Amino acid sequence: LQEGVQKIKINVLPLKGEESLKPDGFITIKVFGYDASTDNYENTIEVFKYERVDFSENNLPVINLNQEFKADVNYQIVGWKASEQFNINTLNKGDVETYFRFIHHLFKERNVDEIHNEMTTRFDEIDTSMYLGVVDNKIELSNLFGELFGGKYILDDFPASTDMKIYGDGKVFTLVDSENKPIIHYTNKDTNEEFSLPLFIHKIGKKYSIIR
Repeated sequence: LQEGVQKIKINVLPLKGEESLKPDGFITIKVFGYDASTDNYENTIEVFKYERVDFSENNLPVINLNQEFKADVNYQIVGWKASEQFNINTLNKGDVETYFRFIHHLFKERNVDEIHNEMTTRFDEIDTSMYLGVVDNKIELSNLFGELFGGKYILDDFPASTDMKIYGDGKVFTLVDSENKPIIHYTNKDTNEEFSLPLFIHKIGKKYSIIR
């Protein structure tokens, strides 16, 4: 969101249905910086690295790591700094479902104008942080719907069972179905190909909105 110290948290858990980490499991996390004013991605600086080549040293069910690195960027965006903070007990799942049903309906109707309005903050902040300059995101949305419709992709129905996922120290959250798929999920019935659009929301005041 801005320059300075950034926190990174890594949780390593066993595979679903298992109680311990596999001894031959491993993890490598790297963060690189580069001059975004050029296209020279080879001239990078490694600003963070964590590596564990195997988990044979112990049989811990979970590994929790909290690390930091410094970011050097020339912008500052609001993101979720001013968003309301929740946990799984304080976040009202009914309200979250209501908002996602509203978003799902907009996608079902292919209402580009309203979807663009709901996603304005996401578009603006991503464009800024990725140095994309001036982008007509409404045209991009229209093109996306054209490709999906032309490719015979059908929006899945709103799932009967949902689960909430919380991120960003309790300030960013999303809704997924029982198979961990995003609410906005398309399927081509002929080829079984899939397309998903994960959306992450936050709350400021009384209003939920899409932040990422």
